[in-house]
Amino acid sequence: MNELPEPSLLRASLKQLEAERSWARAVKNCQAKKAYRLEVHAKAHALQLMNNPRKRLRAEVPIYTYKCPMCGMYHLTKKTPKP
Repeated sequence: MNELPEPSLLRASLKQLEAERSWARAVKNCQAKKAYRLEVHAKAHALQLMNNPRKRLRAEVPIYTYKCPMCGMYHLTKKTPKP
């Protein structure tokens, strides 16, 4: 007869699974974004997007840069950076 594993083992397995899913989401998110080697290049592109003369192509919200923990390069984001 199959017995259920101990609750502590189940919790550990669920935490491991969630950590793997979180990692996979972060990798997929990184791969989907354009990466810039230098922060100055990322900021220049953000300014271009925010000040585009064609209103249809202009970003409606401020765009920020952040250093990606996955690849070590810079990406653009609409999320306000944490202090």
